[in-house]
Amino acid sequence: MISAIQYVFSSISSSFYDVDERLPILSVSLGGKSWGFFGFDVLLWIQLLVIISIFEVFSVVMATITYYVIIPRRGSLLSYLIGFGFIIPMCAFYFPFFVLDALDVRNKLMRFCGGSIYPVITMFHTSEAMFGFSPPSVEASLSNYILYYAAVVDVQYDTSHKPIKATMDDTMKLLKSAGYYAFMLSCFQSIFGPIGYEPFHTNANGNEPGFKLEHFYDFNLFRNNIISTILLQLYLSTFLALLSAIVTIKYKVKVREWIMNDPLLSSASPSDFWSGRWNLVIHGALKRGVFKPIYKISSNKFVAVMGTFLFSGLLHEYILIVIHPPHLNFKPSLGKETAFMMWNAGLICIEVLIGHLTIFSWIKNHLPKPLVSILVICTAMPVAHWFLHPISKSDMLTVHGTMAFPMIKLIE
Repeated sequence: MISAIQYVFSSISSSFYDVDERLPILSVSLGGKSWGFFGFDVLLWIQLLVIISIFEVFSVVMATITYYVIIPRRGSLLSYLIGFGFIIPMCAFYFPFFVLDALDVRNKLMRFCGGSIYPVITMFHTSEAMFGFSPPSVEASLSNYILYYAAVVDVQYDTSHKPIKATMDDTMKLLKSAGYYAFMLSCFQSIFGPIGYEPFHTNANGNEPGFKLEHFYDFNLFRNNIISTILLQLYLSTFLALLSAIVTIKYKVKVREWIMNDPLLSSASPSDFWSGRWNLVIHGALKRGVFKPIYKISSNKFVAVMGTFLFSGLLHEYILIVIHPPHLNFKPSLGKETAFMMWNAGLICIEVLIGHLTIFSWIKNHLPKPLVSILVICTAMPVAHWFLHPISKSDMLTVHGTMAFPMIKLIE
């Protein structure tokens, strides 16, 4: 079976997509330099869809096992043995690495989409099943439960626990959203790509070991972190919108429209940013799969919040390992993702302690919402390079990801 998949995968394209080999569709001379317009690589997208399909099938198999073995025996020793002893280890330690290495996937964007979407979501859903926190309706039937795993994004259900059918307007709205984000990402990459997404000079490198105090007041680093954050948001928004559109077309069901809820310009507080605006797919999975089980066991909200952010940090460390295997010649600095998440956990704790003070109420009620949101974002920017640089200092977004979208760039 794996040999057949290897043959199909390699027959799509002989390129590993670790180097941008696209030729310009159009080129112009400007300022003594040649600039070209490059289209997106169709074959890269086909290979990406093949990888995602493989992991989708894997998740459906895990969903079936969970539905017939774990859910009927929820709370029993057998359910925990199957969940923690088989399904979660398969998702985290075996299947992603086996498939990606067997297919010799070198494009880091493909490795991210394959190894960290379905396997990660499947782990969360398994935890939900074991502790009894799956959303209403998904356990009503096997088909609902399989759809829950296969869709990744949140499907909407009616009062009889049946998926709501998507209309043509629903589908077109999602396609327009995906097209909008893809266009904005292409423009952003065309503007900031030639300068490496770091227009302001700084010697700081968050992918190096250790934490340096001078980085906290490095204003150029601060500004570069904002640009990298926008780039990351555009990538996540684009791919989540595309995934939502694909799910709607493929399964003909209605999904939640907003997955990125304008986090950079509408966040009222750190807790609002993380719980209601940034990557709501992962937020929901973390809430049901980590926060609620910890709170159920500990009966302590502080412990549950800190445990959730700790797990989120470790999860992002795991994703770095999936994206950057040793043979791809980039070593991410592990530990920084977790440190960044714990910083934000600390901010939320501070918010709980002093957020009721008059000055913060005045700020929320009198300052423009985008300005309030910028102030919220600024609380994380001094250390955002801990999270961003292990990604941005590799070529995942700056080279491997650019081939998936049209852009204008310098012809060397």
